[in-house]
Amino acid sequence: MRAGFDVDVFGDKGGETTKRCSVISIYEDLRGRELLLRLCDSLLWKFNGDLDLHFEWWRFKYLADPEIAMEAAQSAAQADVILLAAESAELPMEIQTWIEGWLPNRVAPDGALVLVQPS
Repeated sequence: MRAGFDVDVFGDKGGETTKRCSVISIYEDLRGRELLLRLCDSLLWKFNGDLDLHFEWWRFKYLADPEIAMEAAQSAAQADVILLAAESAELPMEIQTWIEGWLPNRVAPDGALVLVQPS
């Protein structure tokens, strides 16, 4: 699996410091989690030394809990990359509602929202 991210999306890497990139992985089931694990391993390999990747993991079913949903929403509003692993391109209504709830509060001006599905 190859990732096609351009490092410039996350800032100028011309200096000595490594840029931090936060990646939120949100998955529907264990199959989706495994898919995201492989993708995140690929990102670590591809950007080794260029980016300090920081990962958080959230399962769809746990976002039904208001406290967990709020914590995940705060992270997502600040994330550089949000990876969603779902069985279908049509996200469950509760996940769509969750995204719509925090999206207006997004702090980060740039970022990527990626739907990852098994081929």
